[in-house]
Amino acid sequence: MLVKYISFFIFIFIFNPKAHSQVSCAGAESSISRTADRVKRNFKTGDVSYDVEQIEGLVKRCNINIARFGWGNGIFDYWKNTGYQAEIDTAKEQIEHYSNYRNVDPELQEYRKYASRLKLNTQQINGYYSRYRNQGLTSARREESRCQPATDLRNQALGEVRDQDSIGWCYAFAGADLLTYKLGRKVSAVDLAMNYNSGFINSIYKKFGYGEQDFKGAHFYLWDGVISRTKSKGGACLERNLRSEDNGYTNLMDNLVV
Repeated sequence: MLVKYISFFIFIFIFNPKAHSQVSCAGAESSISRTADRVKRNFKTGDVSYDVEQIEGLVKRCNINIARFGWGNGIFDYWKNTGYQAEIDTAKEQIEHYSNYRNVDPELQEYRKYASRLKLNTQQINGYYSRYRNQGLTSARREESRCQPATDLRNQALGEVRDQDSIGWCYAFAGADLLTYKLGRKVSAVDLAMNYNSGFINSIYKKFGYGEQDFKGAHFYLWDGVISRTKSKGGACLERNLRSEDNGYTNLMDNLVV
């Protein structure tokens, strides 16, 4: 008899869309709040359209009034467009720097993608694209003609290239390699990253459950700031004491504990 009742309720859940929707929407507001917190942390620095669209989908499907969250009309477009503009700013910063030395087609594609999403003037987009594509190609030809035969700058201390895994700490790996090359001792990239991420704001986030792996990403030129922060803290750990490899998002904390 028990099996019969269980089967009946399973049938009702699967074949009654309304019942399924009610169950799915039961935790919709808390899910929206969590996702919105992530959006608010990141929308000024990069593309958050995926998270925003998840929120929009829940709001529409569950018929939720966004005024409950203190939001007004246009908030979703504001988040997305601000993120798109941040991506454009980053792409342009890289394009205008790297085009002095090499081809910048990948960065130009990123610029064009987000400029199109923002519906910027097509003539302006094409003009910028053409200018820096030509400059990059010219620079690449010039650098190729000037380059000397390839030289491997790795010394005994630096060794093979380290595997960054899925942690967004490329700036720390660059800084650690520079210190390693200079000092002749293998410096821990993870230690440099944690030094850089040890500021006042991040300390507050940590009180709310954020871990070291949650503080990822930095501008490509910030390795010098990483070294300065490490110097102010009195020095860096060596790789043998705090390893930098095999630190994917899911296993970093385990490695730190070990």
